[in-house]
Amino acid sequence: MFSRADIIPICYQIIIPQRSLQFEHLTDDQWQATFDLTLLSAVRLIRSVLPSMRQRQGGRIIHIVSSSVKQLIQGLLLSNAIRPGIIGLAKTLSVELAPYQITVNNVCPGRILTDRLRQGRNVLARVAQGMGEEEASQEGLRQGATDGPSPVGSAQSEYGKPFV
Repeated sequence: MFSRADIIPICYQIIIPQRSLQFEHLTDDQWQATFDLTLLSAVRLIRSVLPSMRQRQGGRIIHIVSSSVKQLIQGLLLSNAIRPGIIGLAKTLSVELAPYQITVNNVCPGRILTDRLRQGRNVLARVAQGMGEEEASQEGLRQGATDGPSPVGSAQSEYGKPFV
């Protein structure tokens, strides 16, 4: 339990490479890891801050999810399947926690042109040219984005390394 938590922003990142993975190619381990790292990690974090928020009669829980909860993103099966569960969790908790003056909200931004998005596009282009997906991903990590800096920030500059 945290001694005090006023605002908890929870940002979700599906870290299992899923581009071009069709349903029949996803393993139980990939499904479980996605569930554990997204939905279950949020449950655990919220569970750890609730006692302090309830005691103080206030707090904010903000889920930063994805626009994929409104309109699926082709090729992101794991994300499309798991993220609506986060929305359901938030909606349910918003009613349950309202008497304690704890608000629970979802923010569902669309795509933002970042180096990560550019790298994903580069990987897809390499795969379309016949390169294996793993090799294309590694090549994208080595080269980084080739289109120059993103107008809204760069994963490389903000976090020290690219995300793929």
